[in-house]
Amino acid sequence: MDFTSQLANLQRSANRASSSSSGGGGNRGGGRGRGRGGGGCGRWNDNSRGGRGGGGMRGRSNNYYSGHTHSQEDDGGYGGGRPPKRGRHRGGGGGRYHRDGDHHDTLASILERVPPYQPAAAAAATTTKDTTQNEETKTTNEETKTTKKENHLTLCFLTINDILHEHIWRNWLTTTTTSNMTVSIVCHAKYPQSVKSEWLKRRLLVDRPKRGRGNELAEPKYRTYRPDWGSVEITRAMIELMKEGLRIGEEIDYHGRNEEERWLDREEEEDDRFSKRRYIVRNADGVVANDGDDDEENDAKVVLPKGTMPFQSQRFLFVSETCIPITTLAQVEKALFGDGDETTQNSHPLNGMNKSWLKARSTPNNGYARQKQWDCVRAQDVPSKHIWKADQWIVLTREHAMAVCRTLPHFINDQRRGGRRPPQQQELWEYFRQMTASDEIYFPTALSILGILKRPAPDTEVEEDDQFFVGPEVVRRRVTYCDWSTCAKNPASFGKKDIGDVYVQGRKEGCLIARKFGGVIRKQQGQSSSGGEDDENGLLTVEEWRKVVVKE
Repeated sequence: MDFTSQLANLQRSANRASSSSSGGGGNRGGGRGRGRGGGGCGRWNDNSRGGRGGGGMRGRSNNYYSGHTHSQEDDGGYGGGRPPKRGRHRGGGGGRYHRDGDHHDTLASILERVPPYQPAAAAAATTTKDTTQNEETKTTNEETKTTKKENHLTLCFLTINDILHEHIWRNWLTTTTTSNMTVSIVCHAKYPQSVKSEWLKRRLLVDRPKRGRGNELAEPKYRTYRPDWGSVEITRAMIELMKEGLRIGEEIDYHGRNEEERWLDREEEEDDRFSKRRYIVRNADGVVANDGDDDEENDAKVVLPKGTMPFQSQRFLFVSETCIPITTLAQVEKALFGDGDETTQNSHPLNGMNKSWLKARSTPNNGYARQKQWDCVRAQDVPSKHIWKADQWIVLTREHAMAVCRTLPHFINDQRRGGRRPPQQQELWEYFRQMTASDEIYFPTALSILGILKRPAPDTEVEEDDQFFVGPEVVRRRVTYCDWSTCAKNPASFGKKDIGDVYVQGRKEGCLIARKFGGVIRKQQGQSSSGGEDDENGLLTVEEWRKVVVKE
């Protein structure tokens, strides 16, 4: 063979080697590799990371840009059309594989696709209880039914252990005899094992029950996230409180549950330690829970009779261990639900008083809020136009609570899942982990994402958000009075000597609750004042509170 023939053979061999290592020509392979049979693993649309593959230079699969499915036709020899896996083999690459959703589909882009909140649709999705439970049924005609409103308020308590003024809250439930409003209490305690009150223990969050010995349920395990000041665990606890409140009065959905889960569901509602009936502290008949050790007969009335389903809660009010009511029960009902004799038509379940209460704003109120809150959320996660702020002590309607706790998370998960595999991404609240006091940001921001809160247009000349911009279903008003005039890290604390001034100022603003009432001496119900410096800063007695608030 002459030199010319040898050179031609070498050139043909070089061309074949180049073609083999290029992964089939059109698509450049992903990881550096050795071997034959197509390119190594490229960056797939699920953000796989290329490693040492089966031939080919560095590059990307053309399916990386497709944003959809991965197939053999798409990649033409990239690992035989299968997602890349660790190791070397003929026909495709190695490398690590993980799925964080579509590479270009950030959380912010998902949030931009959230459908606008529709009040009528939300109301229709809310299960309405059968009116046969309501003895106040009025008239029926061919066009519409008019029934007495079934009001139910859930107090969502966030405490360290006990409620400081529990005796006042329990007396507050008795400040009216004409109301048919149901009141329930759900509590998250940082240290549940330190709670001494049996009345409060019964209403602490617990984990889902587990089977114990035989056909009995194991002892309840209290649920706590041990939140530190300003940590995102406070937000997480608030979300869990609202989720639990939404379950009160709901029928159990057995769809898709196995036999063991169904058994646990049935036993949970039969067992007074777990049943949602245990949260009720005042039922529609005006029976008040007073399960103190000194009244065993009344203790039996705490939980509704087995087989009795309470009305679903329609309002959710967040309160802390230092809060006290500065209104009577009847005044709270009128403020949140309207007049006691107001009726609602079945065809129009959203009445004029069906509003959430939060004094929200869409811009930072100071440099601290800008640095520690607004700037701590990445724009690729939550767009800044959706970030709002309000006191954490807010009131949400059932429709808004369902939208925040169910509709929004389900939509985000469905968008991420894309029909391929269960989601393994962060929950929405986890994106607020880096900020301080996310409990002031999360719920208003979620309402903004849903379109319930709306920022003014950029060309609108307003110094501060007003009622017009928060939407027709929100009252821009504080529900809980506190004093920030000292410009300190925390609001001012009050003692019993301040109750008169706090009542006047709080009611002037239209507030229903006040904080922070502390005290160095725990006063028992009915105990009178004994004078002295400690007494002035101690806990209020029932008599002192009723004298100012109930006007007795």
